[in-house]
Amino acid sequence: MKLEPTRRSVLADFGSNARNMFCRLSDLSNEASVETFFVSRLLQDLGYQDSQIRTKHSLESLAVGRGRRREQYKPDYALLFGGIPRCIVDAKGVDEDLDEWIEQCSGYCLALNRKYTQGNPVKYFLLSNGVKTILYEWDKDDPVLVLDFSEFIQGNPKYEHLKSIVGRSTIATSTAQPLLVEPATFHFARPTTSRARQLFSTCHRVIWKSEGYGPGPAFMAFAKLMFVKLWADQNIRYSSSTSHLFEESPDAVLLPRSAVTFSTHWIEQRKAEGINNPINDMFIQLRNDIERDIELRRKKRIFEKDEDLGLRPDTVSDVVRRLQHVDLFGIDEDLNGRLFETFLNATMRGRDLGQFFTPRSVVKMMTQLADLQVTREHQDKVIDACCGSGGFLIEALTSMRNKVRENRSLTIAEKDALISKIANDSLYGVDYGQDPPLSRIARINMYLHGDGGSRIYYGDSLDKVFDSATRTDPEVIQNLEELRARVGENQFDVVLTNPPFSMTKESKNPSEQRVLQQYELAFAKKTSGKLRSSLRSSIMFLERYFDILKPGGKLITVIDDTLLSSAKFTYVREFIRSRFLIRAIVSLPGDTFKRSGSRVKTSVLVLEKKRSQSEAQPDWFYFFSQHLGVDDLTPKASDHDVAVAREMADSETAQIVAEYRRYLSGEDSTHILEPKHLEDRLDLRNCVPLFGRMAREWESRGIVVKRLDEIVKPANYVIDPSDYPDELFTLIKVSYEGRCEVENERLGKRINPHSMQVVKQGQIVFSTIRATDGAVGIVQPQLDGALVSNTSYTVFECESSQDAAYLWSVLRSHEIRADMQSLSPGSGRYTTYWPDVGQLLIPWLPKQMRDEIGERLIKIWDSERQLELSRQESLAHLLQLGIESEDSRTRWRVSKAPQ
Repeated sequence: MKLEPTRRSVLADFGSNARNMFCRLSDLSNEASVETFFVSRLLQDLGYQDSQIRTKHSLESLAVGRGRRREQYKPDYALLFGGIPRCIVDAKGVDEDLDEWIEQCSGYCLALNRKYTQGNPVKYFLLSNGVKTILYEWDKDDPVLVLDFSEFIQGNPKYEHLKSIVGRSTIATSTAQPLLVEPATFHFARPTTSRARQLFSTCHRVIWKSEGYGPGPAFMAFAKLMFVKLWADQNIRYSSSTSHLFEESPDAVLLPRSAVTFSTHWIEQRKAEGINNPINDMFIQLRNDIERDIELRRKKRIFEKDEDLGLRPDTVSDVVRRLQHVDLFGIDEDLNGRLFETFLNATMRGRDLGQFFTPRSVVKMMTQLADLQVTREHQDKVIDACCGSGGFLIEALTSMRNKVRENRSLTIAEKDALISKIANDSLYGVDYGQDPPLSRIARINMYLHGDGGSRIYYGDSLDKVFDSATRTDPEVIQNLEELRARVGENQFDVVLTNPPFSMTKESKNPSEQRVLQQYELAFAKKTSGKLRSSLRSSIMFLERYFDILKPGGKLITVIDDTLLSSAKFTYVREFIRSRFLIRAIVSLPGDTFKRSGSRVKTSVLVLEKKRSQSEAQPDWFYFFSQHLGVDDLTPKASDHDVAVAREMADSETAQIVAEYRRYLSGEDSTHILEPKHLEDRLDLRNCVPLFGRMAREWESRGIVVKRLDEIVKPANYVIDPSDYPDELFTLIKVSYEGRCEVENERLGKRINPHSMQVVKQGQIVFSTIRATDGAVGIVQPQLDGALVSNTSYTVFECESSQDAAYLWSVLRSHEIRADMQSLSPGSGRYTTYWPDVGQLLIPWLPKQMRDEIGERLIKIWDSERQLELSRQESLAHLLQLGIESEDSRTRWRVSKAPQ
């Protein structure tokens, strides 16, 4: 059918949320639904009272021509003015071709007019299948006006023109004047990434300052405004009067000014009609539409029943002025789809929420690894039980929807039905955050992406029974009961998630203790019945997801490397190995969650729920990522830098997914290892056999390989400075550049801790916390007798100063520092303590070569020291002039600008 592609394109892009001011497009299927949900509401908005509308049941059938035949026919409605019919209206099913009914409608108008001796009272007929609505003069071949579904919104030029012709107050006197073509002068364009972020921040500040709101309420007010803005921009892109403008120039177009409803021009027009805050009225209309869906249990609550924008008209106009020329519905999905996360980052996300929003490149990679299945017979059920603003669910929705669209064996009707089923039954999210209300934010996000948020729930997903006993709100109770019924054992095919890293449940808290008692992992010993004092929520989620996954189901999760490496969490790794097959481990860069304020090293686990306890671990896939998540740059980053970072992340994602699929198909790959490497730690830096990988090559070249503990011995000259209360000590530290530097000078009685190591010239000072970053230094002569912390540093002695210098260069090499990382169980920072660090394998060159290398380094350090002395001597005149006095330094410090 020639009209079907229009409906299909809208539904394909927006699913059940393609809507105008009267209904959703998905509400329209047959003729009856077009009458009920669209045409009857249209007639009310045109101003007609019930007494002015005659329905089909009260209309007379008249003989009309249909080709060479004549047949009895009557339309669905006749509109009366002064008791006389002025317009007939006929509704058809969405799949019907309206051209086939023009002759009948025109003939009916002719037959009706013949009943009146004075003139022709019936001036117009209106044909609509909901997708397309056409107005004709009864005796003319060409239509007066053609409107598509999306153009039925207040302020749209075509709809306003329709009202001026067939509205109740004008139909008796109107003439069918053509719609004047307004010049396209209104610039409307996609913003760059940096420009969009700048605009969002500015608008947020406008609300914050103008209304006196705190960050949280200001954020929610802005979210509501964005809800209206994105809806209005969607209508521009899919209106038949403007959509063609984007075909040749998708990034920037000129529009008729009246086509843009989210604009100061439209606001001023509405004010002239006596409407003081029209954007607020638009929001209320959207809110009421959603409220109807809530009553029908098709949607979850996004806004309160009586909620409005909560902003003064001048504040709304200020925000509208800043955003009116920006096409937000057409911008990069990374900003459109993750708009809310952008603001949470700016105002309230991070450590205080106990969770970190996952960079988009990581979400995309994880979703592609999931390889979500959608066919006629089966659609994967996907859940994120700590969904935040819905990033994983949006990506899953996009992936599944694209697979349906690309399936050439499906009919149009089958595609529509599958996309609707995915949106309503396949994607589940749960979140317990209240400040901000993350579940509602996720619903907004999902709604704007065509899902409607029908399966996004507020609740504590770690509570296996979803207890509602303490709740009083009937809607919350009903949602929890629905959640309990839908999120049971063995019900989901795929979990895509990033659980909170740092949140815990504690047994001393009665309500949290009740939840802990539901978990096997909460008991230190299965037989003792004694609860652990606390348990990380990220650990609990492993067990929770195991319960709700079907046998063979996939759990793809971000996980803190501490759980994969620390001896403290051996029991967690045992649980993983006993319940799941480990299909893949992808190590993420250390800066992946830097934007969230987290410095925790993380990985992605791809786990498959065992079908039986006896299933043996097969070979598994691994990958060390360098670029994923690092593309989540700061708002100040240039568009070029953002584009380069994303290109690198996308390229790496493609490589990971391609290599993983090779692994699944049984092909050889350099990224596959045997099960024996998973027997203890699960962090890649340890379980991938890279530690000491160079030793064999060194030996093949005739180089002796020694363990570090064969070369050095720890120095052990420890004192308690408090035994020398009035003696002034020099305290030193080691920089990442490998230099021992003075940190400060203190009296013995002011030094804490009490156990300090005395260092001597030529010794190696090894940072137990930052050696992996290069913090290994040699004590220079001027620092002989200084102190270092006995807990933060290990001090080594070598047989000679030349050996110490040579060893200094080797220990600071990237290969040996990577070996240190493999030894370390840390995740936030790598700690390398003695004697573990003694396992490092060192290339031990012949003595003559070591001496040559060491002598050269020692001479360089001596030269640097002499240069520094010369520099100080050269600046001695500053002391004589009095401009480098302590008084001058104090003056500078007290008026120093903040860092």
